[in-house]
Amino acid sequence: MKINQKGFSIVEVLLVVLVLAVLGFGGYYVWDKQSDKNEESKTSTTTLVTKNEESKVVPVEEDMTKDWTVYSGTTFSVKIPDGWELVGNREYKNIVAYCSDSSCLTYKKGVLGVVRDTEGGRGGPFRFTLFDNASPSLRGSKESYVATANYPVEKYKFTQTGEQELMDIPKGGIQYSYVIKRQSTQIVVTYSLFSPDQKDESNIVDLLVASIK
Repeated sequence: MKINQKGFSIVEVLLVVLVLAVLGFGGYYVWDKQSDKNEESKTSTTTLVTKNEESKVVPVEEDMTKDWTVYSGTTFSVKIPDGWELVGNREYKNIVAYCSDSSCLTYKKGVLGVVRDTEGGRGGPFRFTLFDNASPSLRGSKESYVATANYPVEKYKFTQTGEQELMDIPKGGIQYSYVIKRQSTQIVVTYSLFSPDQKDESNIVDLLVASIK
């Protein structure tokens, strides 16, 4: 009887050990599976976020010229940038519009550009000119130009290194020239900076050139 009791006690101990082992293994198994699921969930979330980031559509830039003033010459039309104040030609051959004042080409969003019919001569070198049917003497080096215009365009940049000549831009000034080859004629646009202190807004002139129809 004592032997049986001892034997029974050993069996009980073994059973307890076995149960603990099974419970321990089961707990580890459940934890391991849950850990794997969490990792998969994290990976899926990361992948989803990454895919969403990659699929974001870059917004189309607003058309800055859509509300600009449309000015019609004799053979073409052009959009005048907001804030610009030009003079319509009544005196110079082939010039459609021009500006010689130092502040007449300041871009001001929402302030409609104007072309005033004013007679009389200019007070100095041109800051801006718009020629029709012209054969210009181009100066400077050819610049790269994004072909967004309605016609083939060549763009040139000239820096005045010599002394100022009569009615020319001063020393250190910069002039951009655009030649728009339109049908059998050429439209020429010039845009000048009289000093390095003036803000270079030739990107606005690029849009003006692209608007010519």
